[in-house]
Amino acid sequence: MNDQVNSRLLGMTKVLSDDSARRGLNKIEEKGGIEWLQRHLQSCYAPLLTTPWILDVDLTVKPLYGHQEGAKKGYNAQKPGRPSHTYHTYTHDL
Repeated sequence: MNDQVNSRLLGMTKVLSDDSARRGLNKIEEKGGIEWLQRHLQSCYAPLLTTPWILDVDLTVKPLYGHQEGAKKGYNAQKPGRPSHTYHTYTHDL
């Protein structure tokens, strides 16, 4: 799927292909990669541990018809068992 909206919102001019990302990640030494990932993940969640906040989750179901890429059989309120995409949107309030 070619999502142009999010890339524009994030100021991205290029999007890496799955194969290029996989090749690049395979070159990272495991121990150093885990340390790097832990450090950056902690910098993302550490402020949340000291600030009161509420996470609001909105799951929007987009029913699909046919065999669109990325469709999964699962929750489809209008036609149970049929493929759908579920968009997960997370927002927080202080």
